[in-house]
Amino acid sequence: SVCIGVLTAWAGFLFVKQAFKSQKASLITALLIAINPFQLQYALEARMYTFGAFFAVLAAYFISKALELQRQSQTPITSTASLIAPMNNYKSKALLYYVLFAMAIAVIILTHYYLLFIAAALCLYPLCYHIYFYRWNFKNYLLLLLSYFLIILSFLPWLKTSFWLTCLLLS
Repeated sequence: SVCIGVLTAWAGFLFVKQAFKSQKASLITALLIAINPFQLQYALEARMYTFGAFFAVLAAYFISKALELQRQSQTPITSTASLIAPMNNYKSKALLYYVLFAMAIAVIILTHYYLLFIAAALCLYPLCYHIYFYRWNFKNYLLLLLSYFLIILSFLPWLKTSFWLTCLLLS
C-alpha cells in the first residue's frame, strides 16, 4: 500500500505535467497528493482505496496522452515523404495509450464497485472530447471505441456473478 501511495503521487505528477504542460503545477500536485491525509491514512492500510486512486490517476494520464497523440496525428503537415513515418508513429503510440487506458479502467472496475463512478467519468471525458473535435468524422472514434470494447470485455466474466448477487439482494 505504501508503494502504491508513492506511485500515486508520481502518477499525479505525470498526469498534471501531461494535461497542463506545467512543471510547477505537476510538482505541487505530487506534493499535495503526498501530504493528503486521506492518501496517507489509506496508504498505511492494506485496502483498495490507494490502489484505486493510483489506477484512476494513471488512467487519466493514459487517456490525456492518447488524445494528444491522436490529435497530433490529425494535424495537417506539408506533404513531405519524411513526415509520413512520424504520423504513423503517433497513431501506433496513441493505440498503445488507448489500450493502457482500457487496462487501467478495467483494473478500476474490478477493484471496487464504487470506482465505477470514476471509471464512468474517465470514459465520458474522451467521448465528449471526440464529439467536440471530430464531430461526425467517426473514423477518428475507432481507437476510443476499441478501448471501450476492451473495458466491456474485461468486465464480462463478472456479469454473471453480479447478476446473481443483484437478484439475491433484491429478493
